[in-house]
Amino acid sequence: SREQQKLPEAIQAPNRHIFAVDKQPLTSKDNPLISMESLPLLAAQFYYWSPVTILSSSVYSCFQTLPALFHLICWNEALSDDGSFLLSTFFLAMATYLELHHIVYLIPLMALPMFRGQRLFVLASFAFWFACLQGLSYQLVGNNLLLVVKATYRMGWKTIRPSLSVQWYLAVQLFSRFRGYFGALLLGAPYILVAPVAIRLARYPMVMVAIFSMVWTIFRPVETLWDANMALTFFLLCPRSLARMGKAILVAICSIGVPISLAVLDHWLWVGPNTGNANFMFFQCLAFNVFLSILLVNICKASLERDKALRLVGKGQP
Repeated sequence: SREQQKLPEAIQAPNRHIFAVDKQPLTSKDNPLISMESLPLLAAQFYYWSPVTILSSSVYSCFQTLPALFHLICWNEALSDDGSFLLSTFFLAMATYLELHHIVYLIPLMALPMFRGQRLFVLASFAFWFACLQGLSYQLVGNNLLLVVKATYRMGWKTIRPSLSVQWYLAVQLFSRFRGYFGALLLGAPYILVAPVAIRLARYPMVMVAIFSMVWTIFRPVETLWDANMALTFFLLCPRSLARMGKAILVAICSIGVPISLAVLDHWLWVGPNTGNANFMFFQCLAFNVFLSILLVNICKASLERDKALRLVGKGQP
């Protein structure tokens, strides 16, 4: 972008030799290792070639991929040249119909440049599709609870089981009469971060998508490697933020396999021969989520630094 080219050397992205910050490099020395044109293919390869995706995409576990599939189709439709906000909001409503937290992605969808003049229409279209889906479920289910309530029930602690999340350990330690309260408390905790991120990073829709995806991965009651893999895939669609991330992400990415391996081993020992230790498994889950939090904090910090640099250049204060 033109604003990116105006940045002085002192506030340029330190890793721009790895991740492209502009479609056309200024000089031959600025040729990055990963170009802008190769990012969509790289993100697809990172997702589809991952053993996590292969192992979790069987017939018996395909339900967890349906909301993400509708979510990806939504963004594919929104970012295409001949895309329509009607189809984008329909697929986003389908994802929200299955998992309620996808409603937060309506914010970055309305922040897209091509939809900025149609925000009310985007919001009305999403509300229409979502109401139609809820009305259909009401007609099919009858007088029972709507699917949105059932989805919230499923995402809470009523069906919680040992996973890479740390919430299962808290649920085990609590008395049953307190689980509903703390389950609802932790279920609503991620929504506290929506407003600050949306206000501060309103100019960067894909950064918001990556941040929201990682936040909900960390706060999921039942967390899986597939959720983390999906969130990291969205990170690759934010090259200008990745170019400003520090070296701590390398430590986190290289170390994240250790708690995963130990958690899987101890889970088998605990559930199978009954020789494992729940406390040891909890600390592996805690370490796993700490590494994900490091990635989350770094992309937030890098995005804020990028936004600050662009604002300084815009004000004429290099």
